[in-house]
Amino acid sequence: MKHRIRTLLLTLALLPALAIPAFAAGRDWESAYTDVLRQTLPTVNGEAHLVDLDLDGTPELLIGHPVGPAMVSYLKAAYTFTNGSVQALSVSGDFFLGFHGTDDADKVYQLYRNDSTGALRVTASYPFRHGTDYQDSVYSTYTLNGQQLSQRGDFRQRRQNGKALWYANGKQVSAQQFETARIAWMEGWNWVPRFQSQTTVFPQTPTAAQCQAFFDRYQDGCVLARPSTHQIQLDGRSVSIPAYGIGGSNYFKLRDIAALLTDTPARFQVDWDAAGQKITLTTGQSYTPAGGELAPGGGIDQIGHPTAAAVRVDGRAPALTAYNLGGSNYFKLRDLGQALGFQVQWDEATRTVQILTAAS
Repeated sequence: MKHRIRTLLLTLALLPALAIPAFAAGRDWESAYTDVLRQTLPTVNGEAHLVDLDLDGTPELLIGHPVGPAMVSYLKAAYTFTNGSVQALSVSGDFFLGFHGTDDADKVYQLYRNDSTGALRVTASYPFRHGTDYQDSVYSTYTLNGQQLSQRGDFRQRRQNGKALWYANGKQVSAQQFETARIAWMEGWNWVPRFQSQTTVFPQTPTAAQCQAFFDRYQDGCVLARPSTHQIQLDGRSVSIPAYGIGGSNYFKLRDIAALLTDTPARFQVDWDAAGQKITLTTGQSYTPAGGELAPGGGIDQIGHPTAAAVRVDGRAPALTAYNLGGSNYFKLRDLGQALGFQVQWDEATRTVQILTAAS
């Protein structure tokens, strides 16, 4: 039974992530995080983690104390990047970083989703080693709520003086109860691939080049897409079109926007090259429906992944941020407006997104 439990723990902790190419995601955080790392890291063996805990498309920066004999890194400082600047995160109590004692520095943190509710949780494990007679493995959930970063130890496996001890949700339990609790904890939750993180230990205060090399290894991963509740207007009239909020911006299905604008001066055609993974947009042409345009959304949170498709607009390759949600490409509305020639305005008083297509 002990072998089965250890196998379950290792399987859950080390599930592989799938790497995918980054696509036009904003990485303005790199320069700001460089300054933070050079000012904050200890001069010897400072540990740094990049992990997008709130799934807004921008990773948080976690900085740990040097790894010691205990094989665990204590969090020293944590930061997020929002609205163009770095902000320190509040952390209460002891906080430990996920263990990255393997070559898989992008697989330390794992993401799970409850498909029935859309809820998400980020987990990681870390071992303590206080000597040959005392070893401890902890499995935790990490949560970022606004500016508050928290960690909850869900399960602990301890070996002390040759005796195995088991803990679930802070209480000591039997090995069988531990396994039962772990199985119940995973019920209804599915591992989400392509959730990326990156970790490193700098042997000294890093140079700007060392920081950049660390950032370059981080691949943009999946994001949380929440159904938008904003009102939408097209040239002054209310329209119904599903949208998702990602990282504070509204994202729309490309074909929905094409169908919505087909009778306006901002109309455009969409062509898809499956073999070449290329989307071609041609302005001034009415859109040819493919089926399913402007259908109501599902109403629950979704997971988006950076789309791997290349986009051309009248032969140009504009800078666009896009994510794939459920097999469809969703683009940031303001990016589409700049690329296709329509305006996007925001009315704070009425919480309304206004799309304007008429020539000024």
